[in-house]
Amino acid sequence: MRRFLWTLLLACGLSLSAHADTLAAPESPVLALDRAAGEAPMLIVGELHGTQETPALVVELARTWADRGAVQVGLEIPAQEQSRLDAFLRSTGVDADRQALLAGEFWQTPRERSDGRRSEAMLALLESLRSARAAGARINVVAFDDAAFHGPAQDRNARMAERLRLAHEAQPQTRTIVLTGNYHARRNAPAGVTRQSVPEGYVPPQPMTAHLREIGARTVNVSGRETRFWACLRDQPCGPQRLPVQSSVVAPLLASLDGPDRDYDAVLTLPVLHVSEPVTPDADR
Repeated sequence: MRRFLWTLLLACGLSLSAHADTLAAPESPVLALDRAAGEAPMLIVGELHGTQETPALVVELARTWADRGAVQVGLEIPAQEQSRLDAFLRSTGVDADRQALLAGEFWQTPRERSDGRRSEAMLALLESLRSARAAGARINVVAFDDAAFHGPAQDRNARMAERLRLAHEAQPQTRTIVLTGNYHARRNAPAGVTRQSVPEGYVPPQPMTAHLREIGARTVNVSGRETRFWACLRDQPCGPQRLPVQSSVVAPLLASLDGPDRDYDAVLTLPVLHVSEPVTPDADR
């Protein structure tokens, strides 16, 4: 059913900027994310998995926030990998440290079944956070997915939200940046579902962010005027994908949204999103 969620989000995502209430050309994408977050304790950044730019943006924002205080970065990685993540962040980042990280089951998924979360850009994100910590930044990582959550999608979204809620409650003075798929980042389940996008009788689950409103989480979807990404769609093997060019959209552009039924609090459109391929764990680096 995960592949139907991808199809559903691709159909919805192409028209998000049309519902903008406020448009602004940001000074830089990271400043746009910072502005969209305001003083919220948690910013949820929605992405199409498997791009270069969105993980890099999360790193930049984490560094910016770390200049002001402690930061935790939530990643859509199973909690079973948490000890490996922690060990890597404490390490010197040599090849043996990277290989120990990539030995985790999460990273061992074959390319044809890898949905974009195991990308070179995600590994670069972790290396950048490790480097920032080594320089004194107060940054940690929370793996909020779980191998046990991959049953009914409704359950997975609610349980991932609960894990993030507990992480926030354990460190209420620490701001949290969450990088997740753009379905999980939605405030509401999409309306107007058609039989062309999902099987008959399928009810889209309440997204993860819908369960986090009460703690003041804000959500921004990152899209591209031109978009290339790595994903698993319908019955095709996982691989590089592209969306139609949004030729009428000026980018970069921050669109702030309003109204109780808005999909996100804002949409940040970049000029181009480039594909980031899966990490090859045993490759020479």
